[in-house]
Amino acid sequence: MGNIPTYKIKPVHSLYDDDAVRAIGEFFLACASAEAVLTMLLNRLLSHPTGETINGLAAITGMANKVMLEKISTTLGILAPEHHPEIDKLCEKIRAIFEHRNTIAHSTAVGGAGKKIVVTSLKLRMPPKLVEITYNPVQLRVFTGRLYQIVRHLSERLSQVGVVPSRSLCVPNPLVPVRPQHPDR
Repeated sequence: MGNIPTYKIKPVHSLYDDDAVRAIGEFFLACASAEAVLTMLLNRLLSHPTGETINGLAAITGMANKVMLEKISTTLGILAPEHHPEIDKLCEKIRAIFEHRNTIAHSTAVGGAGKKIVVTSLKLRMPPKLVEITYNPVQLRVFTGRLYQIVRHLSERLSQVGVVPSRSLCVPNPLVPVRPQHPDR
């Protein structure tokens, strides 16, 4: 048992300065917010024109953002093909920003001097290789601002083409129990 390597997680402040840590946190929170909005937009789009349902929301909650963006683009392409090129571009821009988030979140943190955020990522294309990628807090803040702006624009465009949010989330009424209720139990 003594020969098994152990991995220790270093405190984030031992890798990056305070400004870098804040920029990473702001960027990750923006991505989490964007994912929540994309979930609601996809539910709205898939439920159109009857209105969002809790069942639809349950089916797509937790879906990978790449898949949600693909479904938003494809579904709008079916419902309103004349708007598809613009919506597809917006989805692609969001996808590109999420790639930076995934690189930082799922790569090995190397650390960095001063304002640098350095990560190492394994690229599995042939031939496989380790790639060192460097970011800085200013870049992450630009990604954060662009993400908010593009997601807001996507939501506005969906509303403009007629896919508008309902006033409330529709819950089927009455709720049907999964198993029949027996009076003797």
